[in-house]
Amino acid sequence: MKKWLMLIIFSLVVVSLVACSDDSESTGSDNGGGDDSENTTSDNGEDTSSDSGEKVALDFWIFGSTGYGELVDKYMEENPNVEITINEGEMNDMHNNLFTSISAGSGAPDIAQIEVSQIEKFLGAQDQFYNLNDYGANDVSGNFLIGNGHRLKM
Repeated sequence: MKKWLMLIIFSLVVVSLVACSDDSESTGSDNGGGDDSENTTSDNGEDTSSDSGEKVALDFWIFGSTGYGELVDKYMEENPNVEITINEGEMNDMHNNLFTSISAGSGAPDIAQIEVSQIEKFLGAQDQFYNLNDYGANDVSGNFLIGNGHRLKM
């Protein structure tokens, strides 16, 4: 079941990039795999393990009809300390708002869906995104098709 859940979460994150948020309520997220009792810390030293018992609030920006709602509901059901709020918008507006938020240093969501054609816009802000390989993305990458002949790397 954990491998299936990891697959769902990774597919959610493959088209999404985790952006740093200035919202102090968003303190971290489950690393999506491994032993739930594993103690992990974020870059600022905060405990991000699921055993910490603290509520984790995440903001997720999406565009279009993605079906992420069902995946998010399932994830929250299995992780009751996590509350994910989905904000849906028009693709161009969402990307422009995301770029503005990242540039301003505040207001960016914790998770954002980014269209492949828009990635170049965000390359200058790589320090504002988490490297998903540090959270186990490589462990499940074989479960996904390679798009355009190669895997997207930042």
